[in-house]
Amino acid sequence: MGMSADGRTVAYLTAGKNGQGDVHLYDMYQQKVSKTLNIPIQPATFQALVLSHDSQYLAIMPLLLNVGTGKTTPLAGANSSSRAIFSANGKTLFFTAGHQLYRHEPATGQQQAINLSLPA
Repeated sequence: MGMSADGRTVAYLTAGKNGQGDVHLYDMYQQKVSKTLNIPIQPATFQALVLSHDSQYLAIMPLLLNVGTGKTTPLAGANSSSRAIFSANGKTLFFTAGHQLYRHEPATGQQQAINLSLPA
């Protein structure tokens, strides 16, 4: 599960049809699902879901979902056990893959590895 910064929206995954998953966005104020989007992966047991602060993007490792359009973007190097966080302005996604940290810009699709020179 993931929650929006304002606490209004909760995002959660369920198994969908044909080996895919469904992302549900639940509106806490209206007490109902406000949107359901199909994604091309089956939910994993401990999958991280992280909403950007403006709720425009949802990181469902190893994908980035544009909540408005429903378009998914694979995050190179990421897997279902990768962890993610958005920057305070919501314009940058940081995620782990193995012993590497990555920076991804959802607006442009650009991604780069960040070398922190940390011990393995």
